Amino acid sequence: MKKVLAAVALMGVAVGAQAATATLTGVTSYSKSGTSVWTINSAGTWDLNTSTGVATQTGGTLNMITKVGATPLMTHTMTGGVLSSGTATAASWACVEGVFGGIVGAHICGNYNFGANFTNESTVGNSGTATTVTLGGDDLSLGAPQSLANSYSGMALTSLGGGNWKLSNGVVGVGGYDFTFNVAVVPVPAAVWLFGSALGLMGVARRRAAA
Repeated sequence: MKKVLAAVALMGVAVGAQAATATLTGVTSYSKSGTSVWTINSAGTWDLNTSTGVATQTGGTLNMITKVGATPLMTHTMTGGVLSSGTATAASWACVEGVFGGIVGAHICGNYNFGANFTNESTVGNSGTATTVTLGGDDLSLGAPQSLANSYSGMALTSLGGGNWKLSNGVVGVGGYDFTFNVAVVPVPAAVWLFGSALGLMGVARRRAAA
């Protein structure tokens, strides 16, 4: 009986485990200016726990870029990322400015404009997973600069069906991101089904014996 209970427990662990290798298939961001679809140059490797809603970057580098037309807006890079309903964490993260901001007189990663003289007089850098800004001249802050935490935190997981999942904190017209993943559907091993059937037959046999 103890062996049967132990086997049942192991089967429960095997069937109940929800973490699986996932493929990052798309990223979309939202802002007051509109919706942007990012081009993923390299996705890295990921695990997605569909039970807890946690995506873990297990290797490689996420490198993705968004553009306005053909003009680069910005690039995000990340290694060792963990995205969930809590605060996003990573081994490294950076927002790299494209050329579009300079054309319109603003710094997108730093989230400031160049003021009346239309000249960038500020300093922008990366500190860990945050973007640091030292304003200069008549440059004007438009809000907090982009960082890992204020970009990717507070994400909720929803199923899109067919092994596709969306991890999102995005609100159309406001801000945030959608990360979409595909998790290959792994069939339950035949041995598990056979074991379950055997347990059922054992139950029938016991009831007959008791009768």
